[in-house]
Amino acid sequence: MKKLSLNFAVAMSLLVGVQSAKAEMVITFGGDVNLNQSRAQASPKGTAKYGKNYTWTELFAGIAPLLNGNLNFANIETVVSDQKTLSEAPSPGNNERTYVFKAPPEGIAHGLQIGFNLLSLANNHTADYGTSGMMETIFHIYELAKSYRFWESGISASKNEAARPAVATVRTTEGEMKVAFLAMTAVHGSLERTNAREMGMGILSFYNESDFRAAMKALRETPAHYRILSVHWGREGKTQIEPRQREWAYRALKEGNVDLILGHHPHRVHPVEKVGDKVIFYSLGNYVMVGAANLNEKGPAEDYGLMGRLYLSLDSTTGKLVPQAVEAIPLTDVHAAAKPMPTGKANQRIDVLNGLSRAQLGGTALTFQKSRLGGQKCLGQAPGTKARQLCP
Repeated sequence: MKKLSLNFAVAMSLLVGVQSAKAEMVITFGGDVNLNQSRAQASPKGTAKYGKNYTWTELFAGIAPLLNGNLNFANIETVVSDQKTLSEAPSPGNNERTYVFKAPPEGIAHGLQIGFNLLSLANNHTADYGTSGMMETIFHIYELAKSYRFWESGISASKNEAARPAVATVRTTEGEMKVAFLAMTAVHGSLERTNAREMGMGILSFYNESDFRAAMKALRETPAHYRILSVHWGREGKTQIEPRQREWAYRALKEGNVDLILGHHPHRVHPVEKVGDKVIFYSLGNYVMVGAANLNEKGPAEDYGLMGRLYLSLDSTTGKLVPQAVEAIPLTDVHAAAKPMPTGKANQRIDVLNGLSRAQLGGTALTFQKSRLGGQKCLGQAPGTKARQLCP
């Protein structure tokens, strides 16, 4: 859960607490996760899609072996609640909302059991059931924190709290490393005011100048070896990034000293960019999105989600974690029990992704070489033990 402050001694220890220059961290990440179809009643035992029932174990079986990072990220695109009487929040125009999602805490608990430990709660379905739904989500997240070790960002009781990064502490045999993590959204799905305010439940709005500046200041000033920003943004159903996404992403890299941006919302995979040692995944697409359409019959630019695995090693001179290698793993069946694509099909999607990245980003596109799981790229000159398996 969030650590509300770091004292001066802890801040200084970031520079001396890790003794080995070969200290290494692995971060895995995917996009949107929800565990039920729209308006389906939450069951503690599992879920269903197109008439097929899944236990939680069955639903996550395809990706569970891949969740081997020190940190494993997902965007939780649903209210978390077992209540049957929550009222839906109004939609623009007071029309009936098209999609309303609610997942049982038991499903989130299973995700934590298999390795998820870095969660974004900031997206356009956070407030599907209004303030009551957000309070339900936070209640269950805090209850789960009694049994599992994880960090979350998104819903908060005030603007100041929402702008305060979670600080994930990763302990390895080489030492202790800290990662600052903050989640924001550019997409709000409710007429009810969901963006964070001085006092009141809400989430930070990415394109709101005041929210953005507060978030970037907090990220920049939080002592950490690495900084991650999760953003729910972009055009739904499209594979092209918007010009302002790139503009504001660059602002985040500079103003917040952000090292890794993890984008989601379009339900499609978008280009990947490397700016110096900083990496931007503009959209990872769907991860385990039970409430989404089956994309398997779409073309090769649209029929998959992307899981990433980033290998970092500590530069003991600067006190920063530096990327050494990255994997891109195309997933199929992301509307239900997601799993890696077979090698041949995965390689085809990597070719398509590389083409999208080059066409939209030019010289800063991060492109991948083909691998058994899809694609990989060597990035640094000081790989740790795990990165050397990819980059000997």
